[in-house]
Amino acid sequence: MPTCCTTKGLYRQALDLLAKTKERALAGQFKSLALEILEFEKLIEGQYITRSIEGRAQELAEQTLAISRALSQTHEFPIWRSSYTAST
Repeated sequence: MPTCCTTKGLYRQALDLLAKTKERALAGQFKSLALEILEFEKLIEGQYITRSIEGRAQELAEQTLAISRALSQTHEFPIWRSSYTAST
């Protein structure tokens, strides 16, 4: 995705592109894609210390946790389904 941008040292532009892409992924309910984008953001922020926003690492961690929870809830079986399989 933004690999071309990061290899040229355009870290800030790569983060901007990722932020826009993440917004669109969340708007379209593509949570798995948004989680991947967050991982890219964390990689760039962590390795290249862009200091884009104070507290950015904490913000990214909270976003990752929220999306991970949403994904895990999406993949849970409904209660009626699990009680049905337990009785058989």
